[in-house]
Amino acid sequence: MDKHGPIKENVLADIARGKIAMRPRWHFALRTALGVMGATLLVGGVLYLISFAVFILHQTGVWFVPVFGSRGWYEFFARLPWLLIACSLLFVAILEILVRHFAFGWRRTVLPSLIGLTIALVAGGLLVAQTPLHDAMFRSARERKLPVAGQMYRAFGSGRLERVHRGVIVEDADDGFIMRDRRDEILHVILSPETNFPHGADFGDDDTIVVFGSREDHTIRAIGITAARNMHDIPAPRRYMRRTHPFLPFAPR
Repeated sequence: MDKHGPIKENVLADIARGKIAMRPRWHFALRTALGVMGATLLVGGVLYLISFAVFILHQTGVWFVPVFGSRGWYEFFARLPWLLIACSLLFVAILEILVRHFAFGWRRTVLPSLIGLTIALVAGGLLVAQTPLHDAMFRSARERKLPVAGQMYRAFGSGRLERVHRGVIVEDADDGFIMRDRRDEILHVILSPETNFPHGADFGDDDTIVVFGSREDHTIRAIGITAARNMHDIPAPRRYMRRTHPFLPFAPR
């Protein structure tokens, strides 16, 4: 006896009454193809937004300030690109909904699946951030050669922060040193006995650094200083700063 007989008869009866519409095979193939295409675009969008957020944090110097303790962590969270993060989370949520329509995803509970998907995409975004992609696009944006995303790069990457300053050391000074920031402004960095060097002061002229401290006009009173580089850069040989200032670590007494 066919145990599926009644079910089969009911389905055929519903088809005959027009309650169930027969769909051609190409319909399901097209639906699957569109779903895969949409998922691919969402994954690419999330990876781009996450890597762009990391790039902005590096470009502004905010990525490095947690080494300065609680004040650094506060500044880090206050300066996160929350708009990019919100867009990324929205894309992740849409992607999770889309994935649950596939056979391999519908049986999973929502929260563990969403957490796992988020972790995987964040890891992927960090990997993309280590490539020179955004550096190249940012340079094109500054040269007005990036018509679509150029304004976004200029808006996120060229703003001025009050307590975080990334730049290149130009020369020493009696009470600190002179640096050129990412906006091509010349700034006078003043050191004090309280200035923190969490990774030491083994940097010199032409090194890229992040200065954490309050700015008044073109003067920064440094709370902390650390070396900075892009994630994909190969570390260059160290060039030691002249140890003439009494507040520098290992300075001659």
